[in-house]
Amino acid sequence: MAVGVAAGIVVGLGGCGGDKPATIPVNAQQPFDIVLGDKVGLIDYAVQRMRDTCMQAAGYPQNLQAIPDRPSNPYQSLTIKAQDFGPVTEDEARRLGFGHDTQGEPPRVVSFDPNYDLNLDRCKKSAEEKLGTDARETRQSYNGLVNDLLAYRREVTDNVPADLPEKTLRCMESKGYTVADRAEFLKKPQPQRFGVKFGVLDSVPEVTWTPPQVPGTVQVGPAIPARKYRPTAEESALAVAWFRCGEETGRIKHMVAAASALQLRYVEKYQDRLGELNPKIEALARNAAALATG
Repeated sequence: MAVGVAAGIVVGLGGCGGDKPATIPVNAQQPFDIVLGDKVGLIDYAVQRMRDTCMQAAGYPQNLQAIPDRPSNPYQSLTIKAQDFGPVTEDEARRLGFGHDTQGEPPRVVSFDPNYDLNLDRCKKSAEEKLGTDARETRQSYNGLVNDLLAYRREVTDNVPADLPEKTLRCMESKGYTVADRAEFLKKPQPQRFGVKFGVLDSVPEVTWTPPQVPGTVQVGPAIPARKYRPTAEESALAVAWFRCGEETGRIKHMVAAASALQLRYVEKYQDRLGELNPKIEALARNAAALATG
């Protein structure tokens, strides 16, 4: 599989007359780095802050009080991480099983006020128009593009060495784990198929907050704190065995390589749309930065 920086993929960036399309180098280990997640995060944050400032002027300060204090990349999941394919150390397997801790979430704002809803639509439209007349359409198109790119995930397990599922199952069987349907496991190797009970995230009351449905009010819920995943003892033991078999078979290495190769293939497949939309996102992000500091 390819590593490092691949040869540049031709992505048309427009130009005048007979200008040739620009050639953009694509990182073969992280091909989806070409997706402008940080800039999209800045755009979304600018729209949200302008919208919420408008709402405050209309008599509704709740959104501005609940807004995060900085932008975030909405496409962080596009980055290939070894952890996406299971625990990467024995200690991690024992501590987390196959789960993940979560970060905190901001407060939720829930409206039972039709006037609030009308103002929210008005303020969002106004904020988007300040960025550019095509801001909403561009963001919708970019989300659609990212959704199409994410389809690569369905193909990862089909692009590893053909004998990897069999090797994985034989290794797990040697450690005392069996599956009810061998053929199904070989088709889609997943630790859940070993019939072990998995754990849960910490239960916190903020998650189950239900707003009082009082007509004419806008309710602000509590922020959701970071939560720990608590695996069962059986899950932890299974995760350790899964990790050790992964080390024996090179499973994670093969999965990461397959994911990288597939992402590169998808960048090539959608290069025309990337070439069309990336410059538009760049322009909107420049406007967002100016509005944020203006």
